[in-house]
Amino acid sequence: MMNAAIIGAGAIALGRADGSPLPMIHLESYRALEAQVTLRAVVEPGAERRAWIAGIFPHLRLYQDMTEMFRHESIQVVSVCLPDTLHDSILSDLLRQDGVRGIWCEKPMAMDAAAARAIAKRSWETGIPVQVNFWRRFIPEMVALRGEIAQRRFGALHAVNGYYADGLIHNGSHLVDLVHFLVGGITPNTLFLEGPRDGSGDGPITIVGQVGQGASCVLRAIPRRRYNIFELELLFEEARVRVTENGRRLEYCDDRRDEAFPHLRILETTPRIVYCQWRGAFTRALAELLDAVRMDDVSRLSSGADSALIGVELLDRAQRLSPGQPVFWIKNNGEL
Repeated sequence: MMNAAIIGAGAIALGRADGSPLPMIHLESYRALEAQVTLRAVVEPGAERRAWIAGIFPHLRLYQDMTEMFRHESIQVVSVCLPDTLHDSILSDLLRQDGVRGIWCEKPMAMDAAAARAIAKRSWETGIPVQVNFWRRFIPEMVALRGEIAQRRFGALHAVNGYYADGLIHNGSHLVDLVHFLVGGITPNTLFLEGPRDGSGDGPITIVGQVGQGASCVLRAIPRRRYNIFELELLFEEARVRVTENGRRLEYCDDRRDEAFPHLRILETTPRIVYCQWRGAFTRALAELLDAVRMDDVSRLSSGADSALIGVELLDRAQRLSPGQPVFWIKNNGEL
């Protein structure tokens, strides 16, 4: 039996303080896998939040900082749920901490590519797996779709189009990762900063480039003023596949004969809809991490440290952009 701790007790870790539900949190995944791992402790610097945790989860041992916790606890698995800008230093410390055997981290690993690459390298050197929580990789229907694409079920890929809300690291990295997971890495040609950066340096960045054997790819950043958006369209030679509802639904439109112009074929206008089993994605990610720890095999991870480099590399390349610049051409393109 392994012992676990959560560092950073925000909403994604334990839920919202007002009691409003979140569909997936780290706590529930540890509960689901309690036969394999026991959540022992939580590190939370905020006194008010610690008091809330003590009232709701009295069985958890609470600490103000990580050093104090490791003086008193034997912990093998750690969840990192801190603000984005703190991930780098915490991950670096955890990869040097005696007894730690596996890390489950909310993205990003770091806010710059050099730091993220150093963490990925350290993970391989130490053999400590770092599972980055790109949770859509753990939806069974996404895995099945990836297999269909690999088997050329829909023919050649023509184009990829996607939309995401807010910053590249905060939300767009999930879309970049999903493209990478389904059809391969993006070779960017143009980056466009659609609006101001936040305090961490993240910003809404539209990406224009190619994937696969030259298929066009456009991932556009959209302001989240009224609604959230996370959508992906894959246009193939024989079908169109769309990921909608924040990754919870797949829509398939196969081609058919055009009744008005029989010499032509068109895409179906009424899609075949597949609803994804997405609620268990966090738990599947944790279960895979625990398997990697038991097998002492970093390579078993579907969303390891190397996966988290993609969005950070793009953000690094866009640091010179200012809102309103029309284009930024990248020299020496390389697959991300």
